[in-house]
Amino acid sequence: MIVEQQRRRTASGPEGYVWATALVAAATACGLAAHDHLGLANIALIYLLPVLLASGRWGLAPGLFASAAGALAFNFFLVPPRFTLRVAEPGNLVTMAVLFTVAVVVSELASRLRHQARRAESASTRNALVADFAGRLSAADDAEAVAAMLVETLRRAPGVDARYIAVESGRPAGSDFDGLDAAAAQWTIDNSEPTGRGTAIMAAAEHMFAPIAFDGEVHALVALDRADATLPMAEDDGALLAALLERSGQAVARIGLAAGHAAIQRRGQEDRLREALLSSVGHDLRTPLTTILGGLRALPVAAEGRVMLAMLVDQATRLERMIANLLEMTRIEAGALAPRHEPIDLTDAIAAAIEAVEPRRGERTITVDMAADVPLVRTDARLIHHMLINLVDNALKFGGPDGAVTIAAARSGDGGVRLTVSDTGPGIDADRADDLFARFAHISGDDRSGGAGLGLAIVRGFGDALGIATRAANRTPGPGAVFAVDFPPALVLAGKERAALG
Repeated sequence: MIVEQQRRRTASGPEGYVWATALVAAATACGLAAHDHLGLANIALIYLLPVLLASGRWGLAPGLFASAAGALAFNFFLVPPRFTLRVAEPGNLVTMAVLFTVAVVVSELASRLRHQARRAESASTRNALVADFAGRLSAADDAEAVAAMLVETLRRAPGVDARYIAVESGRPAGSDFDGLDAAAAQWTIDNSEPTGRGTAIMAAAEHMFAPIAFDGEVHALVALDRADATLPMAEDDGALLAALLERSGQAVARIGLAAGHAAIQRRGQEDRLREALLSSVGHDLRTPLTTILGGLRALPVAAEGRVMLAMLVDQATRLERMIANLLEMTRIEAGALAPRHEPIDLTDAIAAAIEAVEPRRGERTITVDMAADVPLVRTDARLIHHMLINLVDNALKFGGPDGAVTIAAARSGDGGVRLTVSDTGPGIDADRADDLFARFAHISGDDRSGGAGLGLAIVRGFGDALGIATRAANRTPGPGAVFAVDFPPALVLAGKERAALG
């Protein structure tokens, strides 16, 4: 990374010691020139300049080297007896000791200032890089653009190779890693922490894996390695890498939220258009269809035409019910249902529903299995009638031409009442059973893939309005499906209430 490149450029090496020697030599030349004009104490101060320059530019070690070299040069060339390391006067020995001590202290202080300046410069560079990266991310409109920007930024470090790996269903997508690298990548996804080479976890892996995460959810990974097999990232680059990954995670999350918001808006517009269309079509068709039905029922027909007339009436009645379903669906969506709860005998409700679907029963059998202790329930007679008609009609339609439909009711374990409608058809996809109750649901791969997709949606909508739970499952033992309507204990009439009703 850039921070690491700066660290290498400013690190001490042979160059620092060469320059320290040259600076001490220059200070000695100045001291020799001033020997006849200045005292030794004043000349000693000249040797502090090489120490300041060496430690400030190349670090503590070259500064200490300049301190030692300056003390020796001062002793050899300037302290009597000159051109020897022997010191004749104790005062000169004190001067040398003070010079060396001051030089060491100055070297340490200058080195600290240099280190602080280098850290400040690195932080400034890092902040500038992160700010530039964040600015470019603001223009990204998909995860691929974020990946390209992140990889390009990471590859600025010489020899560093970076790869972006998407995460799908908690696994690295399209990854060719195996062995320890595959395990390290998965560990990073599961724990949202860097793993692999250069970390404390699975350090033997060939790559370093770092998570691109937001709010604890890992959206993608970045895999780092170097061609020379050294550590992918230096220690000084940890903060920069974390900042880049954090900004990338925020960008990916932002893009996902924007896409989700756009999808919700599109779905809302589609739903509003669909509801308006259904309402308009339903009302426009209902009036002429009612006229047609009334005319057919009043039409005098000879004996040989009665079968055809009955078929016409049956199909017109079916179309009328479909239109009614459309209108009821719009009422559900608009929240316009106002149920009237009253005591209902489920035996009578079931009998009325069977009578309504009788023209479409054909050769199929409908069996009623009512437990003797089934109590009255408090619900809306009209809505429960529509629910039962749709459930029985659904069972007749998908149970096969020679199938059997069973309607059963019994007390449930929690004190409520369960009413079931089952058939002998192929059954349903158990994993998507709840989707059958969605509007216009067509679940491919099971026996409920035909029809308008409104009947069961109305069952669920009316059930929710009445406080009744609805669910679907496969029969056990099969074949076939079973649809359950569960009345909670609060809707079951207690003994005293039943007695009061006579």
